[in-house]
Order: sequence, then C-alpha cells, then structure tokens
Amino acid sequence: MMKSNKSITLIISNINKSNNFEWTIIELLKHYNNLSILLLNPIKNTSFEAFLRNYKVNYKVITYKGKLSIPRAVFQTLLYLKKMKTELVHCHLFEASLIGLWSAKILGIKKRIHTRHNATIHHQYHPQAVKYDKFINRLSTHIISISKNTSEILTKLENVPENKISLVYHGFDFDQIACNSPEIKIQLQSKYNIAGKPVIGVVSRYIDWKGVPFIIDAFSEFQRENPGAQLVLVNASGPLKPMIQKKISQLPPSCVIEIPFEEQIFCLMDCFDIFVHAPVSENSEAFGQVYIESMALKIPSIFTASGIAAEIAIHNENCKVAEFKDSSSILKCLRELFHDKELQEKLANNAYSLVLKNFSVQKSVKKQVEIYES
Repeated sequence: MMKSNKSITLIISNINKSNNFEWTIIELLKHYNNLSILLLNPIKNTSFEAFLRNYKVNYKVITYKGKLSIPRAVFQTLLYLKKMKTELVHCHLFEASLIGLWSAKILGIKKRIHTRHNATIHHQYHPQAVKYDKFINRLSTHIISISKNTSEILTKLENVPENKISLVYHGFDFDQIACNSPEIKIQLQSKYNIAGKPVIGVVSRYIDWKGVPFIIDAFSEFQRENPGAQLVLVNASGPLKPMIQKKISQLPPSCVIEIPFEEQIFCLMDCFDIFVHAPVSENSEAFGQVYIESMALKIPSIFTASGIAAEIAIHNENCKVAEFKDSSSILKCLRELFHDKELQEKLANNAYSLVLKNFSVQKSVKKQVEIYES
C-alpha cells in the first residue's frame, strides 16, 4: 500500500491518555507520511505525549487553560499549521474544534473536518454553548458523526445538512483491550481489595447524565440480598461526588470501592463479574466507548440504551437492557443475570461477536481515510 504525502494535522484538546486516539493514530500512520498532532492541553508531559514520542509523530503542545487562552492558542495554531503546510485538519473535542477550525479557515485550508464527540450535553445543561457548536458546524467542511444519535442531534437540533455528515463509529483494537496479563489483574485485585462475589463494575464519571446514583440505589438492595457483592466505581470523580458518597456511606464498609483513575483499565474491568452503564436518556451518550469495551471483554452487562447502545443493545441477546432513571429496573436485571450463569455466557459471547465484527479500528480508519481523500 502506497502511503500518501498529504499533510494532515489532528487537533485534540484536553487529553492526558486515550486508547482510542492512540489506536487511530497507529492506523493512520500506515496511510500517511506527514501526520502531525496539535494538542491543546492545560499541562505538558502527559501519557499521550509519551505515546507520540514513542511512535515518532511530529507534535506540539499549546498550553490551554480556558477562554483567556484563546487568542494565544489561535495565534500558535496558525503558526503550527503554516509550519507543517497542513492541507487537511481534523479536530476532536470542543476547544480543539473551535480553535483549530477557526485557524484553518483563516489560513484558507480547504478540508476542515471535526468529529462530533458530544451529544445533547450543551442543549440540556449549557444552552449558552450551543451557539459555539453551531459555529463549529459552520466552520467544518465535513463532520464525522460517531453514532446515529449524534447524526440526529446535528440534523434535527442544529440544522446541519445531511450531506455534510458521515457516520463513522469509534474503532477499537481488540487485542489491546483483552487483558493478556493475569499478573496485572491479580495485582489490581490486591491493590484495590477487589474480592466480591459478585463484583459489579461501573466506569462512569460522577456527572448527572451518567446515572450513577440509580446504579448505587439498585446495588444497595442487591447487596442486602447478596452480602458478598461488591460495587467498583471507576473514574470516581465529578460534581455529584458529595451526593454519591453520602449514598455509599449508608452501605457496609468495603462493599463499595471508588477508583478515580487506573491506567490499566482493561485489566481492571476484567475483574468485574457484571458491568453496568446506565445513562439517563437515549441522547445522553454521543457514543459510549465503555459499551463496546465491556462487550469486548466478554463481561455480562446491563445497559440503558443510550448512544451506540440504542443501535446495538438487544435485551437478553447481547446484554440486559434496563429502563432509564430506574433503579428497580437495574435491580431486576442484576438479579436475573446473577442467578443465570447460562444467560451470562450467552450474552457475553453474542456481545463479543457483535463488536468484533462492527467496531474494529481498521474499519473505522478506512472510512476516515475515504473522507480525507474524497
């Protein structure tokens, strides 16, 4: 395969570590000789930078700490894009899209792409930011949508023409997701005192639309019925932390474990017997990578049908589907799944087959390259 010499710059904001971006960049390097990365981050020397250095990718970090940083960030972005003789920009996440596309427009770069990563969060919680989403849409010559939900938000709520949008699902490296180190898994179980029977796992920040309080309420009743059960909350930080910790304080000690961050996330998830992800509405998630990751790890799962799950989750076929904002529905799914080992195996195997077929990073990047070259 001949590699293209087209100069492409990915612009990404507020990233410390991202498996998905790493997998995507590794694949893109197979197609392009002149791939560069511009990071808008509040700090330097992140794990993501270490990855870029390891793969010898040309990159620059612009220190970005909020609105007051915008003029300097735009100026530095202009300089970097001119230096790299960038022919195509592809922006990811809000600040990168706002600053990157604006700079690319000023320079007359004809191909300006952004991937829409947020769903209705601005419409529901920050309506003053919707005008910036619409500005980003106008600056883009092409928009990559990561789910049908995101496409509908773009067309129905923000009036983006359908011919400007391409649906490209996130791609995953399933070999990397698999926990290939039993030793690391044992170390994590020891480090965090994970020894529940069963272990119920959650990977969600403590923010309103993730629905974590409903999971805790369901677990509270489930734990009374099954005293050995343990709830592991990963990415355990966010504005709802005081309210969630109040709920946790009413449960027996050691039956809930909070983990703010763990780099070996897939080996940690491999410690779970059941996985739960319960956003509060169909539109809450733009995609929801943890849906795919839990399925790829063959963890029997309980979902609410938000984001990509609205397209792929089939009750009692590849997961249990609970109702939105309904702890009793989550509890019912927990009970049924816990007591049916045959169902657990069926759901896990069907889920694994589905994601392996539809969500590989190779398939995702192939579609991106088609857009780059169109």
